[in-house]
Amino acid sequence: MRYHNMTSGNGWKRSYRGWLWLALLVAIIPLPAKADPICGATVISNVTLTMDITCTDASPVWITIGADNITIDLNGRIVSCTGLGYQGSCQEASPVTGIDTNGHRNIRIINSNEEESAVIKGFDVGVWVRGGSNVKVKGITITGPHKLAANPRNAAQGIRVTNTHCGMYNDESNDANLLVKISVNTISNHSEGIELTNANCVKLQGNTVFNNNSDLVENHGIILEDSSHNNLVQNNVFGNGENMLVDGGITVTGMSSHNLITQNEASDNNGDGISLRNGATANTVVENEMLFNGDPVSGAFFWDAAARTGSTLAIFPGSSGGVNTWRDNECITSTGTVAGGTEPPAGACNEDESAIRHLNHTR
Repeated sequence: MRYHNMTSGNGWKRSYRGWLWLALLVAIIPLPAKADPICGATVISNVTLTMDITCTDASPVWITIGADNITIDLNGRIVSCTGLGYQGSCQEASPVTGIDTNGHRNIRIINSNEEESAVIKGFDVGVWVRGGSNVKVKGITITGPHKLAANPRNAAQGIRVTNTHCGMYNDESNDANLLVKISVNTISNHSEGIELTNANCVKLQGNTVFNNNSDLVENHGIILEDSSHNNLVQNNVFGNGENMLVDGGITVTGMSSHNLITQNEASDNNGDGISLRNGATANTVVENEMLFNGDPVSGAFFWDAAARTGSTLAIFPGSSGGVNTWRDNECITSTGTVAGGTEPPAGACNEDESAIRHLNHTR
């Protein structure tokens, strides 16, 4: 019995030492680096890009997020898509998406590289926040082909947010209740820079949205459709729109309510600066700068601050649906002054801005 115990003890020690040596050996041998996700991949762990990626329209998406708690760090790299779409891009009739969050929560899409811009280029939709909560998209450049004289760009969105829902509290002024945060991104050369559809409790802050345009479809820098309890603050929205009567800088339409739109600059858009349309009610538009929006030739139809109504196009000045608050904005023109309109009300534009004129505009 004693001999057996001694043998067992020595065997355990030898076994323990063997495992220790194995662990040390594993520690000093580098593991192979995880490859960057290929086009069409579903990712279930964090990603940090080490190289540029080029996809084609043969794949409907670069990556689909397949789990919660994922960070996609573009790390200063360029992800581009080429195909049969506008100017050889993937902006085409069949949507091709860069990143699809796929309903997951605790998702970060970021750029940690302070020296290089991270770019998503040429996709029909750059980033699609498709449901989920606690999602952040920050510091990304999302762009497509520059417009030509003829601009048959199909409908395309830099960032699309759909089907997000508020939690227990629906307070658009409280950051803690805003479940999706889109901040400090630069978005250009789509038909719509940022689109929220049936998207609630989203914060758009500090984004630069410009030159989103098309001859074929309507254009907006930022558009909210049937979306409520969102906060749009400190965004710079300029140079959007082409030739459609519905074009605009920041547009809120449909059953959109209780959105806070403040401290944005929506100027020099070919269309309305900030407009509430077709049922949008109980929204607050305060302390924005919206100047020199309209047709660059005549400026006869569009306004800096606008409320509109009318079936599908919503092109007629009129009530956008109910009680909206317009206050302390810097602007020149308003639909409230046209044909006896009452929205925006008198005082929506600061009086000291009424004499401002833009060198490149005739109005």
